[in-house]
Amino acid sequence: MFNLSNTIKKLSLLAVVLLLALSLGACKSQDKETKKEVKVESLDERIAKAYKQVLDKADKYDYQDEGQEAREYEYAIVKMDGEKIPQLLLSKNSELRYVRVFSYNEKEEKLIECSESIVYGAAGVGGFRGDIMSRSDYKGLEYIETSSGTGDTSVENISIENGQLKRETKWEGRYDQMPEDDSTQEIVWSKINDKSQLEKLAGKEITSDGESTSKDRIQAKESNEDSKSSLASKIKNTDQVVRAKNTNMREDHSKNSAILKTLLSGTEVHVIDTYVESPERMWCKIRYEGVTGWISYNTINGSIK
Repeated sequence: MFNLSNTIKKLSLLAVVLLLALSLGACKSQDKETKKEVKVESLDERIAKAYKQVLDKADKYDYQDEGQEAREYEYAIVKMDGEKIPQLLLSKNSELRYVRVFSYNEKEEKLIECSESIVYGAAGVGGFRGDIMSRSDYKGLEYIETSSGTGDTSVENISIENGQLKRETKWEGRYDQMPEDDSTQEIVWSKINDKSQLEKLAGKEITSDGESTSKDRIQAKESNEDSKSSLASKIKNTDQVVRAKNTNMREDHSKNSAILKTLLSGTEVHVIDTYVESPERMWCKIRYEGVTGWISYNTINGSIK
């Protein structure tokens, strides 16, 4: 005998199972979409972000300069603790330069602020002279201190140990006897409102109009430039057909140059040379009816109608 009650129970159970399956599927789909939307910052991007926060409050730090008035603040990105993590040098410039050193702890994802300042520059006549330089082996900074009165000089290596500055004397003597060291190089300083060093650290570069450009766009631009150079070589000494309706043949490879002739669509020309002005524009030096001049390649490839 047909049992209606059991049939209804089975159908109800099947409906619950289907609803659970659909719900789990929707959750997985949402998880996938969420994962796609999350952008994971690289280590260099995290470091650059932390250092930018330092620059934003440059005047709030203790430079151990007895509160002297700052003429300006500058910064530099150097490597003084190995190749992986770059350090930030923040300089308060007054009579001398007072430099604070910041680093980044990758494991704990936090900023490290070294408590001691590095002082360098030039004091009054017969006084202190100091300079710091970066090292190509990334093993600290080289600090040179000289007494301008006596010429007595000391060379120290300043490194980071347990989040603090460590100073080690490498040499002492007269300035004119100081040994040469080709492993040192000048530090490049930037004004704190110029974030180009941080942009470069984060994998970006600053274009001429001040906008940041990602590595992918830079690589794409370089690839486009390579492609243009390759094309420029291929079309030299070849016959080409002008496709633009009216093409100005100019005296030089410039839109401001004098017009020699106007060529109509379908005109055949001989390309004798090329000039790549930019990734977007290449010029062709052509000979037509005994006249030599320049036309844009865009009038040949059809991008200009």
